[in-house]
Amino acid sequence: MASLPEVSDTNAAWLVEVDQVVQVLDAAAITGDVVELAAGTGTWSIHLARCATRLTVLDGAAATLARNPVVGQPHVVSVVADLFTWEPDRRYDAVSFTFWVTHVPRERLDDFWARVARALKPGGRVFFVDDRASATDAPHVVAADGQLMSRELDDGRVATIVKNFYEPDELCDAARRAGVELTVGSTPRYFVYGFGVRTAG
Repeated sequence: MASLPEVSDTNAAWLVEVDQVVQVLDAAAITGDVVELAAGTGTWSIHLARCATRLTVLDGAAATLARNPVVGQPHVVSVVADLFTWEPDRRYDAVSFTFWVTHVPRERLDDFWARVARALKPGGRVFFVDDRASATDAPHVVAADGQLMSRELDDGRVATIVKNFYEPDELCDAARRAGVELTVGSTPRYFVYGFGVRTAG
């Protein structure tokens, strides 16, 4: 019983920081024709769908998209595609990706930002949120080495994934090389976030 207040305090702090990031998202004016990369099960799609006139949710797994609660809404289109090979068929007013950029290998970071830039109209906006490096302290993380992190799944299996905690300057520099002016911030413990504008034509 003694541990319950601690768990509750942790959850409360996490929720406070989620709310801080939602406020950043609202201020970033991610509106109009929006594409969300790595939309997953839709935790952030819900917020994007409120503001977008058209929302394309894109993910590599059809089963994951099937669990996304915004799929099926009249203004939402779902697309199954590999994010490392996907090319936009038009330019969007905004691009968002949540809990994805830390999974991009370092050797592909420039290519990823170039792809984001190609998906944006001039003046188009970008928003992202991801884990801070403190995520390596989570109980389910069993090892971290270089670009790789091993996590224990609910069924006891261990999965190894790419996980890179980029410094803000690394993200800003890669985005700038692609023609996106990016600002990166963070909440006290859990999240790093960024918002930016496509400046080049």
